[in-house]
Amino acid sequence: TSNALGDSPDDSHVAFFEAVRERLAAIPGVESVGQTNMLPLTGALANYQFTRDDRPAPPPGGEDVAELRAISPGYFETFGIPLLEGRLPSPGDDGAAENVLFVNRTFAAAFFPDDSPVGKTVSVSLIEGSLRIAGVVGDVNSLGPAVPPLPSMYLLHAQDTTPYWMRSNATLLLRVGGD
Repeated sequence: TSNALGDSPDDSHVAFFEAVRERLAAIPGVESVGQTNMLPLTGALANYQFTRDDRPAPPPGGEDVAELRAISPGYFETFGIPLLEGRLPSPGDDGAAENVLFVNRTFAAAFFPDDSPVGKTVSVSLIEGSLRIAGVVGDVNSLGPAVPPLPSMYLLHAQDTTPYWMRSNATLLLRVGGD
């Protein structure tokens, strides 16, 4: 299959990074390993339009916007970002599983002020199909401590169907104990 922009999904990069994360996790002293396409505090942002599937489609240009990061299981644990509701990503959240999304507290408050977003589905621009929100996590000040947290969505790297050139970037993260 191919996505809306004609790029064929290639799972070789997903398998490569899974193998690298497994090897890093096996190093003595490594407590957790994660991956993202954009680190917080670097000034890098990727804002995506999205719509709630339980509401009528807005007029063109009326979609909501939030930053989107591609992550792996272990990302939140490695950064120390707490789970507030629902669940965290797991190794079973791969390309064959239901597409899931994780959102931060600011996203939940802004776009689901009257109920929980967990279990709801959204459609995100450039992503094939709907994504079920599986968890709400704590906020991260992506642009630094002087800027309030932005509404943020986290998509699993293994389920990312954006064009390959957009999803081929990856930064590996380690949390280690001791010196």
